[in-house]
Amino acid sequence: MRMPCKTPNRALIASLGLILVIPAGPVLAQSRGATATGAIQVERALTLSNVQSMSFVATRRNVDEAAAPNGTNTGADGDTSDAPAVIDITGDPGRVYRIQLPATIDTQLSEGVISGFQVWSETVGDVSKTMTGRLNAEGHDRLRISGVLTTAHGMIITDVQTAVPVNIDYE
Repeated sequence: MRMPCKTPNRALIASLGLILVIPAGPVLAQSRGATATGAIQVERALTLSNVQSMSFVATRRNVDEAAAPNGTNTGADGDTSDAPAVIDITGDPGRVYRIQLPATIDTQLSEGVISGFQVWSETVGDVSKTMTGRLNAEGHDRLRISGVLTTAHGMIITDVQTAVPVNIDYE
């Protein structure tokens, strides 16, 4: 028969030692110093304001290809816009932005289709091909967007106004 020992068991001491060391593991790992660095850049959101919708007014055009009211002659089935859409843009000064336009816009009551958009920026000039502009030193730009209205042959259009759906994002 075995007699109880008054000295602690070595296996018990070893296991208690492991229990005390394990919780210290993460603390020891965290005590190793690592310095993290980072930067944050706050961007001002781009805001768009529609100043004026694109409009086409009373074409006196007929099948004889009479001139459009603004003095241009685009052919028997198309007139250029009399008044471009005007859009103000505000954002971070000096930032480059990208313009996205649909290929065509259907006019109200399906009277015609507007296409062939030309885009002019007050800051950069003609951006019709690049579709990129730049905000000035104060963070502003104004776009003028014109297009060509195409109708059924010989159809006479009176006032047509349309908002131009534009997406603009920082480059």
